[in-house]
Amino acid sequence: MYNQDMLDTLAVLSFVVGLANYQENLTQNDKDDIMKKLDEQTKDILIQLTAAIEEQNTMLKEILARLSDG
Repeated sequence: MYNQDMLDTLAVLSFVVGLANYQENLTQNDKDDIMKKLDEQTKDILIQLTAAIEEQNTMLKEILARLSDG
């Protein structure tokens, strides 16, 4: 009887630990998803900034060319 109680207790503890690990894995997966989305957003912003800076450089070169011709 004592062994059965011990086995039942171990089974419950094992379930609780498994549940805690599952919750931690979900939390880690959520963090990974958030970090991935932030990384993608950062890359998109950098691409947009690079394009805007290149456009501004083109305009500045044009302005400088007109000023030096004038």
